Amino acid sequence: MSNLENNSNFQQDRESRYQSIFESASVGILNMKRDGGFIQANPYFCNFIGYSEEQLLKMNILDITHPDDIEKTKAGFREARLNQRVEFDKRYIRKDGNLIWGRVSSSWINMSDGEISVAIIQDITEKKRVELENQKSISLLQATFESTADGILVMDLNGHIVSYNKKFLRLWDIPDSMMASRNGEEVLSFVMGMVKDQPKVLAKIRELQAHSDLESLDIMELMDGRVFELHTIPQRISDVCVGRVLNYRDITERKNLELERLRHEKLESLGLLAGGIAHDFNNILTGILGNISLAQTDDNTKEYILEVLKEAEGATFRAKGLANQLLTFAKGGTPLKEVQTISNLVKESTEFALRGSTVRAHFVLPDNLWRLNFDKDQMGQVFQNLVINAMQVMSNGGVIEIVGENLTISPEDKREFFIKDGKYVKLEIKDTGGGIPGNILTKIFDPYFTTKQNGSGLGLAVTYSIIKKHGGYITVISKVGSGTTFTILLPASIKEERKKPISEEKVGPSGKDGFYPVSTDS
Repeated sequence: MSNLENNSNFQQDRESRYQSIFESASVGILNMKRDGGFIQANPYFCNFIGYSEEQLLKMNILDITHPDDIEKTKAGFREARLNQRVEFDKRYIRKDGNLIWGRVSSSWINMSDGEISVAIIQDITEKKRVELENQKSISLLQATFESTADGILVMDLNGHIVSYNKKFLRLWDIPDSMMASRNGEEVLSFVMGMVKDQPKVLAKIRELQAHSDLESLDIMELMDGRVFELHTIPQRISDVCVGRVLNYRDITERKNLELERLRHEKLESLGLLAGGIAHDFNNILTGILGNISLAQTDDNTKEYILEVLKEAEGATFRAKGLANQLLTFAKGGTPLKEVQTISNLVKESTEFALRGSTVRAHFVLPDNLWRLNFDKDQMGQVFQNLVINAMQVMSNGGVIEIVGENLTISPEDKREFFIKDGKYVKLEIKDTGGGIPGNILTKIFDPYFTTKQNGSGLGLAVTYSIIKKHGGYITVISKVGSGTTFTILLPASIKEERKKPISEEKVGPSGKDGFYPVSTDS
């Protein structure tokens, strides 16, 4: 057999093997002319593009190429001729009009009938869809990251800066050159130069660095008067902490508004207090001066003079009583405390306040109540004020229930009771009146606030002040139509403990059930 025949057989064998691969391949294979016309398309590509091979043979590669990728396809043809092989991604338009993606690997080979372009196409439509979704998510995240009003800094566990937004730079006026180093300690040193309480802030930062899983919300005051709220949260991937996100919010304006509101409320309270004092003293002084003027007239009898002077004396005592109430708000009203039991005082004060009324009292005051250190006169005034208030809202009669119990507040309970932990005597005064509306409930302890036509507005304000000066706590729960409950906590005496063993049985409501800060359900 001649060499010519051998070469011919080899060529035929190679083309036969190529054709076998061409038909069975799990990727698209195209044989094309120099101008992009189709010579062959394998079954995979026909299924991929939606056209039969017979239909494709009448078409050009550009006919099924997305318009935006036509120039890319032409350039690929040219580059493949120069460099033997080229790879790029492009979009195809299926027969049904849907857009699909293919990764093209193109080269030129010599066949028996001349040089042809061979392109191998992988279907990457799903991969491109996922990439596009990821790009959209990243774009949205980046847009949100930059559009937020808060400054955001992201750091890894080694203290290196991972990411930050422009607002963070503006809040701290940090140079871009410093952020380029991604050195967290360098940036921290720069920031600390602007912070007021540097030791406290630095200690907090070191604590967070040492405990990567901690979440924290802190207030930072700057030397220039600004106030930042810093919320730091761990960054986790699959429940593994990989870093920390620091969110800085400028709350300076909010803080200034709060301070302005507090100043305004204080001025309002002072104005109300001053107006009430002036009104009450003016009435009292009118009584004193009027009676003295009457006593000075020449035609008065001795008996008449004594009578009007007695009236003046009574007005003077009323002025003294008002002054004593006002002193309760100041240092001059400091209670003269003595260790004693509270039960008898509660009963005496309540019965005295209810004398002559249609309201009666029901006491649940166990014998084992802890002894307290209190001023008997001031505390008697507290219970008289509360009972008189309850009596006045029960115009049709009824029962005021007064319940006492020993209560130990643990450190876990402190947030609920707004008071330090320890032993207390808890006293509840419950009425069955009409309740207090929510818009009034928050003002009942304000000086000179009253809804009564002839009320002074000092009763509950004095009550609140006395309780606070005894180291106690008072709160109120009210539901319109169902009555009101005042709850008082007074610290048990540490000077003298009751020797009688305390019974395990509790009388009245248990523990902390139903005890909350001022609330209403109207």
